[in-house]
Amino acid sequence: MPGVKDSPILGGFSIANIAFLVLIFALGTWVAEDYPFSTFIAYAPPAPWLAPCLILLLCSLTKRNRRWLKVNGTAFVVFGWVLLGIKVPILADRSGSDGSFTLMTFNMMGGSGGFDRILQIIEENDPDIICFQEASVLGVSGYANSQIDGYYISNHGGVAVATKEKPITSNPVPLFPGSPGALEVELASGLKIVAVHLSFHKLDSVSKKGVPVHLQQISRKHEIEVDILTGKYGGRPKVVIAGDFNCPPRGHIYSRMRRHFTDAFATAGWLTGFTWPSEFPVQRIDYAFTTDLKVQSARTISSTVSNHLPVLFRFKP
Repeated sequence: MPGVKDSPILGGFSIANIAFLVLIFALGTWVAEDYPFSTFIAYAPPAPWLAPCLILLLCSLTKRNRRWLKVNGTAFVVFGWVLLGIKVPILADRSGSDGSFTLMTFNMMGGSGGFDRILQIIEENDPDIICFQEASVLGVSGYANSQIDGYYISNHGGVAVATKEKPITSNPVPLFPGSPGALEVELASGLKIVAVHLSFHKLDSVSKKGVPVHLQQISRKHEIEVDILTGKYGGRPKVVIAGDFNCPPRGHIYSRMRRHFTDAFATAGWLTGFTWPSEFPVQRIDYAFTTDLKVQSARTISSTVSNHLPVLFRFKP
């Protein structure tokens, strides 16, 4: 590629863009839920922040400017990696599947996409344990399409756990008043499965103060809910907490969980693990966290039966 005269305009925009990306990363990661605007940055889909970088990369290529092509190409790769949360499963356990079990977390959106399609996903993936959210009639007697053959179902207010093995206990875990909450199921092996659904965002009820303030108000509820979960289960053996957390993998809420638990997808998943919305996923908000179990694999399941993608994990004690 022949050299061309440097472009001060291209260089200036490139430097400004890198400063912009550093600011976005810092605000979304370390400031995050402290202020409304930084909460919005943390909770907004990360891909649009990379648009200026992509434009500058294409301009550098068009102008055949080798220096700024390298700079913008490096910025696009580095910030694309960290902002999108790309994962490579280098920490996944590879000791074999003997004694392992699979767990699916699935916000089924009330079954509005069709219960037959939900059953098809379950049959195709055959998870040992399923943590459901928005499953108010699942397992409730007297309703059609409320049972799943081969599973014992425990339900509390739409947060449900389905297990192939009959649980020995099933107890609700109160979180923020008015939120869906959580449900703990214990199996004979001592394994505790906690299905959760943290307070959700009702953007149709946003106040006049705007979306950033609304997001911060919900994040305040998340703080209380996560403090309850970490206080109750942090450091305890044989625990998996899985479900719809309604927050991205950055910021203070996520960091609080990571201080006490292992993020299963971050350990054993590929690429972004985006789960919402299912037709065009732009955010990862569905998780499985564990205290001491080994994580062998993690993957999203392509489906539009709900507005969330199901996620399937394999754990080993």
